[in-house]
Amino acid sequence: MAKMEVIFVSKDGSSPFQSISAAVEKAKPGTRIVVKAGTYDESIAISKQIEIIGEGPPGSVILRNTTEHCIHSTADSGLIRNLTIQKVAGDNTYAAILISSGQLVIEDCTISSATGPGINIEGKETNPLIRRCTFLGGKMAIFIEEGKGTFEECHISDHKMQSVCVHGGDPLFYKCTIRNGEHLGVLFTQNAKGTFRKCELTEFHDHPVVWIDEASNPLFQECYIHHFESNGFLILGKGTGTIDNCEISHYKDYPAFYIEDGSAPRIRNCKIHHGENPGFVFENHALGLVKGCELFNITQFYAIHISKNSDPLIHQCRIHGEGGIHIYEKGLGQIVECEFYDLSIPAIRISSEGNPKIQRCHAHHFEGNGIYIDEKGQGRVEDSRFEYFGEYPAIFADEESTAVLHRCTISHGKSPGVYIKSGTGEIIECDLFEFHETPAIAIAHRSSSVIRNTKIHDGGGIHFFDQGEGSIEGCEIYNTGDRPGIVVVQKSNPLIRNTTLHHGGGIHFLDGGLGRVEDCQLFELTYPAFRIDNESDPLVQRCHIHHFEGNGIYVDEKGKGRFEDCKFEHFGEYPAVLIEQESTTILQRCTIHQGKSPGIVVAENGYGTIKQCNLSGFHTSPAIVIQEKSNPLIKNCKVYDGGGIYIFDEGHGVIENSQLFQMNMPAIRISSKGNPKIQRCHIHHFEGNGIYIDGKGQGQIEDSRFEYFGEYPAIFAD
Repeated sequence: MAKMEVIFVSKDGSSPFQSISAAVEKAKPGTRIVVKAGTYDESIAISKQIEIIGEGPPGSVILRNTTEHCIHSTADSGLIRNLTIQKVAGDNTYAAILISSGQLVIEDCTISSATGPGINIEGKETNPLIRRCTFLGGKMAIFIEEGKGTFEECHISDHKMQSVCVHGGDPLFYKCTIRNGEHLGVLFTQNAKGTFRKCELTEFHDHPVVWIDEASNPLFQECYIHHFESNGFLILGKGTGTIDNCEISHYKDYPAFYIEDGSAPRIRNCKIHHGENPGFVFENHALGLVKGCELFNITQFYAIHISKNSDPLIHQCRIHGEGGIHIYEKGLGQIVECEFYDLSIPAIRISSEGNPKIQRCHAHHFEGNGIYIDEKGQGRVEDSRFEYFGEYPAIFADEESTAVLHRCTISHGKSPGVYIKSGTGEIIECDLFEFHETPAIAIAHRSSSVIRNTKIHDGGGIHFFDQGEGSIEGCEIYNTGDRPGIVVVQKSNPLIRNTTLHHGGGIHFLDGGLGRVEDCQLFELTYPAFRIDNESDPLVQRCHIHHFEGNGIYVDEKGKGRFEDCKFEHFGEYPAVLIEQESTTILQRCTIHQGKSPGIVVAENGYGTIKQCNLSGFHTSPAIVIQEKSNPLIKNCKVYDGGGIYIFDEGHGVIENSQLFQMNMPAIRISSKGNPKIQRCHIHHFEGNGIYIDGKGQGQIEDSRFEYFGEYPAIFAD
């Protein structure tokens, strides 16, 4: 193997050459040029394979120029090591080093240009290796125009323009530091690519750290980007790019990522934290993927903003420490398998006609809402879980907004799980439980919601108030303790259909509540199945109420209500129906039987109409009791197999066209100044009296028939 030729350059005349350019011109390919200490004001053109090595410690050999490039290389290969290369001030934009072709290696150099880039790489096949170099100060560090190049362990700092500009090129930066620039850190334009791996970018103030534009598509892997005041990444003009396993932190005045104009980057497995602005902003039809990222300690703002028809995918991310995601101004987006916790403002806010899709997410231990929807926002939430939250509802919809929840679990809240206020909601196949201080669902302020095939248990139920509307269908509400399963107040008017309530409270209509209840089953209740007061007036049809300890129906304070084709059976110490205090409930075609206490009690000036009803199986108490100046109408009813009707304590009432038979006590008893009117009734097959009057009782009996009775008189007055 031929020995490498070595020639020397020195300024003091001790070597054959006093200028580097002269040595380069005379050197044969394969020659090593050793440059002794000194400052060389010249320009070098390299077109052959040579090595230029500076002798002495760093900074000993300085190559500088004011009028053109310090070095212009067109060689296929070569090496430059241990030089300080300076393109100093001049009326031009020349680079310190221009590499137009080949695979030049530059090592351990300090490079700067006051008028242009420190290194300019041009040509699609140009692919130099720059290793352990320092780019310090000047206008720009590196400009790559359709070229390549590998930069390893380089330090780039203090530049007035962008530190690195990749214009259609595809370089590799490995373990480099880029810092403290007055302008951009890295700019990608004209479909540029490039890979930054294990690099650090920091201390950028007035301009973005990374700007990706004009459909460029770089890759950042395992980089650390921190302590900056503008954007970490600004991605425009349909730019893409992959940012993988990076950490972005300690930023101030602008979002860490700002993405717009149809751009679609892929951000994966990154940490974004300790920011005073959002981690991500997607605007103006932006797309993209954010996957496996963690965002935390982002103060004053939501971690992610999506607006203006942007539609990114946020997948498998964790957000904690302040705020979550804000979708607004017709923003879209898919939020999938994300976790939100320890947040002081909503995990997800949807406003200004935003409309995202949220799937398989988990929000827990949050102080604000899990999802807050307002200003005509919409949103579809599927298969997600919300738990352990505080003073604000897990889901809140206001201002004509729409919340759609399918197959969600909401639990352990100090405020409602779902609160629809001046909006609409759809709650399908959900599970809500452990609401011990509040309803699980609240519908208010003229809102309308559909609640279907949902379970609500072990705590509060559903509360409609302030003219709330909607429907409850196919639901199960149970284990509500001493609280009602459903409350309807203040002229609210829901439809409740095919729903089961058990082991707790029933349905309460209060303060003018309305509504319709159809085909429901209520059982094993410790409090009234239906409570109606203050001119509330529901319609209840075809319901089955059984095995209850409290009343089946309790109506007071001028309550109303109409019950049709309902069945009440197997109840205990309280009447199946209690009507009092000027209430006017209507029961029609109802069946009431097998009770330990009366089937119907009308008391305290109660009224009401009982039509075409069947009451039976009251062996220890009357079927119907009228007392305390009450005055109901009992018409076309059948009372049989047990006790009959008892009117006392100045009770009145009209009993007409009814049958009473198979009695083991008086069919009708009147006492204590009771005074009913009995018309066209048929009383037969009874063992006690047909009518028994005592205690100053009275009564008017017209057109009635008494037959088939036994040892006691049909009518007895005492």
